[in-house]
Amino acid sequence: MYQGGKWARVAKITNNSTTTFKKSGLKAGAVYKFRIRAYKTDCKTAVYGAYSAELAARTNPSVMKGVKLGGRAADALRINWSKNASADGYIVEMYKGGKWVRVAKITNNSTTTFKKSGLKAGAVYKFRVRAYKMSGSTALYGNYSATVTARTNPSVIKGVKLGGRAADALRINWSKNASADGYIVEMYKGNKWVRVAKITNNSTTTFKKSGLKAGAVYKFRVRAYKMSGSTALYGNYSATVTARTNPSVIKGVKLGGRAADALRINWSKNASADGYIVEMYKGGKWVRVSKIANSGTTTYRKAGLKACTAYKFRVKAYKMSGKTALYGAYSATLSANTIPTNVSRFRLNSKTGKMLNLGWDMSDDAAGYIVQQYKGGKWVQVAKLAKSKDRVRINSLSPSTTYKFRIRKYANIGKTTVYGNWSYKSFKTEGKDCVDEVKYTPRGEKIDTFVAAHMDEVWNESYFDKPKEVWTKSEILRARKYPIPMYGEIQVQYWFADPLTIIGETDNGYYITSGNYYIYNEYVVESKEPPKLGTGIEPIPHY
Repeated sequence: MYQGGKWARVAKITNNSTTTFKKSGLKAGAVYKFRIRAYKTDCKTAVYGAYSAELAARTNPSVMKGVKLGGRAADALRINWSKNASADGYIVEMYKGGKWVRVAKITNNSTTTFKKSGLKAGAVYKFRVRAYKMSGSTALYGNYSATVTARTNPSVIKGVKLGGRAADALRINWSKNASADGYIVEMYKGNKWVRVAKITNNSTTTFKKSGLKAGAVYKFRVRAYKMSGSTALYGNYSATVTARTNPSVIKGVKLGGRAADALRINWSKNASADGYIVEMYKGGKWVRVSKIANSGTTTYRKAGLKACTAYKFRVKAYKMSGKTALYGAYSATLSANTIPTNVSRFRLNSKTGKMLNLGWDMSDDAAGYIVQQYKGGKWVQVAKLAKSKDRVRINSLSPSTTYKFRIRKYANIGKTTVYGNWSYKSFKTEGKDCVDEVKYTPRGEKIDTFVAAHMDEVWNESYFDKPKEVWTKSEILRARKYPIPMYGEIQVQYWFADPLTIIGETDNGYYITSGNYYIYNEYVVESKEPPKLGTGIEPIPHY
């Protein structure tokens, strides 16, 4: 073998049947020269033939080292190896279809990586690499590297969307990933992504996160994982799902006030809401009666209702998420009853020095009436009457004394008794115990301070744009002389009085005069000319 600038013997083969020689310990990918000559021993002297032609040959490149997985994706694997100084390039093969198939020829020995794309997600692949060295036009190949077995990552999760929401929870859904063993769900909180669930079954494609704040925005993302031995391989994250929880349920719903034609509903402010929806049950279904666009408004008055009637209400909060309204659950149902209407024409029918006979108009919406008198610094009940009654006699009074009274209706709704508002009046007894004639002026007495303070509870008033000039008629009651255990065969006589100016009217049949007296409309005659003077005598029922 030619080495070190000269020819050197590297073997003596003593058997002419041996026609081969292997020289080991050579450098990979290098060129070596060899020559051979035969010898014959003549006695003890070796006789040599001429040298053969020189044989120049190159060793193969060395085996590849450092072959390993350099990276992976759902559709690709990268193979890395160490540079082979004895090579001109590299051959990469992949095992598929039951055999090894070349997938790359790399012609630069400085390129020590290869990425195979177009692979199936979550699948296992095998690779091997060998070096090659050109000897003239002939490629010399090194031995194959160790086989690299690797699995691709699972594919990215698709179909991630909001599956449902509540005031304290959000549900995330996604499509099943066939390349996965399970899923990782993350939520963004505290300025970072935090794992909130590991789902170990790839058929489970939903996750509910509870314990959330009402009316708040949250972000979620999902990725698949696949086990490769004891190592978890993760796919890329899904698109982020941003969702808002519903506002919380309304609390503190209660009756705030009631009238004969209206009910007021109150509730507690809901910090998670933009506003409120109020519904009333009518016609066999729930109907929206109000949308309140201010979360600070926690009351609603429903007017136009029927007296002495039961109604149901419920309230829910809403929160705007972009242009979409998110609704909280309904509050507890509030059942409430309207009250009877105010007593109409609470009046004085007749009086003596020791008695006041009070009357009023009967009403169909009442089960009865309660009359109270103010005495001893408090209101004391003096009568509870059936609906068929329209008067009550208050006895044992003192002459020339003003007494304060109030009256209200009561009604029964199922097992519940509801009461109307009080109507207030003050009446004065006669100056002596008995008189031949008890005079009654339809204008009544001028309102005292006590009654005036309660007028808003008694009558609703409206005033004319222009005052009216009217004529009024007065009356005299004629009765038996003293002693009188009870009135009998009382007759009333009318005659027309001077004109009067009225400036307004009440909602229960009274006119308001310019002197702030109240006169019932039956005593008013609207006419340009004074009516003809005359009397009308008519009996009234026994007391």
